[in-house]
Amino acid sequence: MNLQFHRSLSAPSGFPELVSFDLGPSRNAVTTWATAEGKAALTGRIPGPHASFPRTAASSPTDVAVTEHLAHGDQTTILRAVTTSFIHTQPLLDGFLVVGSRCRWTPKHVDQNALCFDCDGRLVQEATFGDGIESIGTTTSGLTWVGYFDEGVFGNFGWGTPGPHPIGCHGINCFNAELQLVTHAPGKFEIVDCYAMNVVGESVYACCYSDWRVRRIDPSGAQTTWTNTITGARNLLISGSMVALVGGYKERDRVVLGTLDEGSFRIASSSNVSLDGARLPSSALLVARGHELHALVDHDWYRCEL
Repeated sequence: MNLQFHRSLSAPSGFPELVSFDLGPSRNAVTTWATAEGKAALTGRIPGPHASFPRTAASSPTDVAVTEHLAHGDQTTILRAVTTSFIHTQPLLDGFLVVGSRCRWTPKHVDQNALCFDCDGRLVQEATFGDGIESIGTTTSGLTWVGYFDEGVFGNFGWGTPGPHPIGCHGINCFNAELQLVTHAPGKFEIVDCYAMNVVGESVYACCYSDWRVRRIDPSGAQTTWTNTITGARNLLISGSMVALVGGYKERDRVVLGTLDEGSFRIASSSNVSLDGARLPSSALLVARGHELHALVDHDWYRCEL
């Protein structure tokens, strides 16, 4: 699978630091940019005697620039006073959704880490999506699918102990346009870590630790699963019944192709991801949406199709 150079991304005026690279429902890149001080506020950590810990909110409200890289040109919107940290950004029908990966619960306060902005960059709604968010994806109807890593499933930053069950205890949640939880994966604590997630249409596909089954979950909550022997994939691509599992514990550039057939992922071939024919650099950020795999290396954007 060869990723080919698509274009270079330019920082918006006054916002030189790249904060996030995401893909929207139409598989267009969505980038978030900040000043150097703003990026530090959004990605800050608290040092401890033996380790550092991520801040669960921005150290100060921070303006960011969100650029949609569309076929007819780039469109940039300034979002005012983002207050959450370690963010993912997705387009909505009439604005943008910014979701922070970390979220703290205390008896007196719960972080609101889902921020909805209108097309003019004004904050119009806030909600709590929980801690330990690995990835998000919006749909054209306004749903938001959220995948959680282990801290979001079992609890951290007050969730679980002494607080309520973590919002992410199902491993995958779906929120509606009003940012209300409407659907989740079956079974609490069954998904330990949502390693790979891909929103296709209105549904979500995922490959999760610890059983590695390929799952499809519909907005109704109905789930279909296929057994799978490939472990550690960090991205999956979907094209009809065809699937590519990308990555592994020691093989970041591994690609396993196969089909979803009679309850199993049936392997057809294995190969590697390359970048314009060269080895994939360790600095490459890989993101999948639908049947496409995208990579960002520095500010250079690459893409390919399954």
